Amino acid sequence: PVNSTLGDNKNKRRISMARHWNIVSPEEAKFHALYGIKGWLALFVVVLVFSFLGPIGSINYAAQNAGLSLIQLLSIEHPATTVLKVTIVINLIACVIVMWLLVIKHEAFRLVTTGVIIAKILLTLLLGVMTPDKTMGSALAIDLITITFWGTVWIIYLNLSKRVRVTFEHSVLIEGK
Repeated sequence: PVNSTLGDNKNKRRISMARHWNIVSPEEAKFHALYGIKGWLALFVVVLVFSFLGPIGSINYAAQNAGLSLIQLLSIEHPATTVLKVTIVINLIACVIVMWLLVIKHEAFRLVTTGVIIAKILLTLLLGVMTPDKTMGSALAIDLITITFWGTVWIIYLNLSKRVRVTFEHSVLIEGK
């Protein structure tokens, strides 16, 4: 712990900057005020679902405008549709992993989800670099900026959130006095 002294010589106070995570039993964690999928963590779940369904809806909309079904569009052999298929698979895998960890309240949720977000950013970058189609490359560049921005926001939240630590890791923050 780092201690410092504040105030003049007459009125000195010692302030401890010590903070640590105290592991509690799963039963104790369930009774903690921050336990559960509420607040920003609930918003994370909603965003996670829409981050998978949103792109599929957009692709389906584009297919319908071209007079095709989603399946017909994705069955066309073209570099752009290959990129779409790979993007859908990446999003599906990322969503399934994170949702599974969330539903079973796995203790590795925070760390694995952070890794999944970073992997999704890197795979999007790789896909954008590898695609020969300039239109898809531009779309992936915009997607990469969006994923990087929001991925960073969610990584920061997941790693600073007391609720995430209590719910998944059964850890309670103890502030020094």
